[in-house]
Amino acid sequence: MGNHRLKKWIRLGVCLLLFMAAAVLILVKVNVDETVERMHPVVSVEKDYPSPEEYKVADELLSAYLRGGNRYHQMRFAKMLEDKDDILTMEATFDLHLPEEEREERREWGILGGDGVMHCEWVLTARRLNEGQEMPEDGANGLIKGIRYELLDVRYLGDVLAGEGKSRKELGIPLQQVLTADCYYRTQGDEVSVTWDGGQTWAKLPVGLEALTTRGEKVDDRSKLQPGSYYISPERLAFVYGGSTSLPCTLLYSDDQGVTWSITELDVYTEDLRQWVRACYVDFAPDGTGVIAIGAWRERNSESAQIFRSTDGGQTWEKQNPPEQYSGLVRGIGFASSEVGFLVKGESLYRTEDGGKTWEEQDVFHNPQYPQPQAPVFTDEKNGTIIVNQGPNGDLGDGSHVMQYTTSDAGKTWTFDQQVILEKPPQW
Repeated sequence: MGNHRLKKWIRLGVCLLLFMAAAVLILVKVNVDETVERMHPVVSVEKDYPSPEEYKVADELLSAYLRGGNRYHQMRFAKMLEDKDDILTMEATFDLHLPEEEREERREWGILGGDGVMHCEWVLTARRLNEGQEMPEDGANGLIKGIRYELLDVRYLGDVLAGEGKSRKELGIPLQQVLTADCYYRTQGDEVSVTWDGGQTWAKLPVGLEALTTRGEKVDDRSKLQPGSYYISPERLAFVYGGSTSLPCTLLYSDDQGVTWSITELDVYTEDLRQWVRACYVDFAPDGTGVIAIGAWRERNSESAQIFRSTDGGQTWEKQNPPEQYSGLVRGIGFASSEVGFLVKGESLYRTEDGGKTWEEQDVFHNPQYPQPQAPVFTDEKNGTIIVNQGPNGDLGDGSHVMQYTTSDAGKTWTFDQQVILEKPPQW
């Protein structure tokens, strides 16, 4: 009797163990399936979706990959890096909102801002599975034609750049007006000095900070020079300032590293109109052509432009024709050669092929998150780089996140290169 009861309990225990083992196997399988589904999700995208394919595909894949845990993201930008044999490699830039308890754990995902939002740059690899499959239409009972994509791999852009031997710090150097990181200025009281070799050699300017920050319009911060109003290189030093009733628009120039200086008054406006000068910009093309742009007579967000060009290394300056459009504030000027150059006015980029006699607006940048181009910088008459930033109301990284484009045809066309994080946001 005792043996029979013992055998009964043994059988019951074995059945219980088998049941528990089966439950564990099912649970493990479910967890594995969910992990596989999350790590390699498959999404469907409407075939004729109006946005570029890479934008919508990246958005849907990220939604599936990041789902759960009260996470959500907001797309900023997407770029197709490669599309070959139905394998897509895409760069995706987005804001990621993470629960507070996850922020430290997920730091490798991106840059955590002071607002608790993580700014991410990822490289996604996906497979285009098929085309023409019917898929449910959101909010309707009908079916639409769609394409299915499977996420294969996720990498962080910083790791990709490091693998290619590129430096994030080098890419983050602001390009406007500063040709190398070794060229900059410093102030001590009213004294201004410049260096072109990283601080080994300094040249003191014969004009003080008070004069260099004088404009017709009120300048809120006179402790530093207006961005774009100076040009520093081993070959040339140039500063444009003035534009008031007491101080006309003036160019301070040296082509011998500050041993000698010339001061040239620019014929910008009549004396009674000088009080309206707002901003001054100067640039030199690789071939030595100098250009100056003056913005004045502002009415809200519009103003007139005055443009000067020098083809003798900055010795003499001739007035050129500005674009006919009055709208927009002058934001910068940059030339590739004596004939080809660019003027930034408002959110518009104007190009000339005749030294500034005529201008044509370029319609090349179509990203509402990054509407404001800066003046391009050229390394020779064909190759150049331009930064497009978020404008004065940019909130991504406090305005430090910008888009970088390149050209190899003197700015006839521009190709997106990468997103860059500036060490300091643009100043307005």
